[in-house]
Amino acid sequence: FQFYRGHGETEEHPFLNSPTYGFRHTVTVGMDAAFLGENTLFATYSLQLDTSSGESLHLVSAFEGDEETLDVETEFNFLEQKGTLLYTHRFPVEISASLFVELISKSFFNPEELFEITEHEHADLLLTVVPKLAFPLTAAWEIDLRYIFRMNASTREEEDFHDHVVNLGLTLRF
Repeated sequence: FQFYRGHGETEEHPFLNSPTYGFRHTVTVGMDAAFLGENTLFATYSLQLDTSSGESLHLVSAFEGDEETLDVETEFNFLEQKGTLLYTHRFPVEISASLFVELISKSFFNPEELFEITEHEHADLLLTVVPKLAFPLTAAWEIDLRYIFRMNASTREEEDFHDHVVNLGLTLRF
């Protein structure tokens, strides 16, 4: 359970002001498992309801960068269901392969119609799929190769997007 109070205004876009106050209720269940020595599995399901004093506010446009999640905290007046799954397999030579999947269903509504949530203003279905390979160079250095697929299927056509990102990274552990 979360209560927020405060207000943010922007001169550039006055219609995008944050609400004065509101409530956010979240329930999350999950599991974490290791099996056969080299495999791990982590899964979660969460249900979140946000009610605020203002108009429904949501993020418009595609995401940028190499973030692996499409979940954002700066949206208001919504009902969200989110499922995540992370599977990792470690090979004998310390190479690891993993797959992350996130599915989010979000319905935005008018706060005065809280008990009529089925009458949503619009809805989004967001999907992220991230396979990753990690190759050790030394005990401290590692090369990571990721492919990120992100998409949104919205009831508003202008908010639909598909995004493909290939990321090559160098990691130092200290």
